[in-house]
Amino acid sequence: VSRTLKITLDRDNASISLMGKTRKFKVPEKEVQGPARKWKYFIKDVNSFKSWSTFEKTTNKFYLFVEFEGNGSEIKGTCPGCLKRFRDRRAPDFNWEGKRIAKIQLSPIAYENSVAFEVDKVELTGKFDLNGPAQYFLPSLVKFFENKIKDGIEKQARIILNSSENKKIMAEGMRGTVELYGLRSVSTV
Repeated sequence: VSRTLKITLDRDNASISLMGKTRKFKVPEKEVQGPARKWKYFIKDVNSFKSWSTFEKTTNKFYLFVEFEGNGSEIKGTCPGCLKRFRDRRAPDFNWEGKRIAKIQLSPIAYENSVAFEVDKVELTGKFDLNGPAQYFLPSLVKFFENKIKDGIEKQARIILNSSENKKIMAEGMRGTVELYGLRSVSTV
């Protein structure tokens, strides 16, 4: 599963791809009042480049980790009401700093006499910083985009991973492991 997971976050082209299936979704723009005019913010071209999975014995949970590249400003600010030459310069951009990782927590479930997984929650690492002094008077904007990214990944990961089609693929993939333990079928996990 982890080797096939790819996530793109972009105002015009957000998607999650998993096991050959791609699901597109919207990441909304946000309008805020700047010092003189309204500013618009949107996510721009944030792509995953690596994913892996682990099992944590203490919680009996599986985790998918998705790491994102960090090329330039991930959240773009514009000033639509400004003169054309200032539209891109008036509203400061955001950067997603540090290790940019989405941690997707999965619970094993019994499915078609084997084992599959369901999404429990998503956590993000890294810090969202607004360029320049605007970060001090717009902290709610930083939190808004952090929550929208997390919610978008979580909602779409749930839809894709929790679909009966993908649960069936996971259950088939786990059948060899189930049989390795001498089990013919799994009714509870």
